[in-house]
Amino acid sequence: MSVGSVVLIQEDHQPRLHWRLARVEKLLPGADGHVRCVQLRTDTGVLVRPV
Repeated sequence: MSVGSVVLIQEDHQPRLHWRLARVEKLLPGADGHVRCVQLRTDTGVLVRPV
């Protein structure tokens, strides 16, 4: 995972062909220094999701 990567946002209630695309804007490390969450930019806004 790196800044600028294009990712699919998995949603349990949607079939795979309908998952949303997003771009990674920011990596959010945990207390141990490993990336635990990312900030994503979608066509509708910004979200924070676990990796």
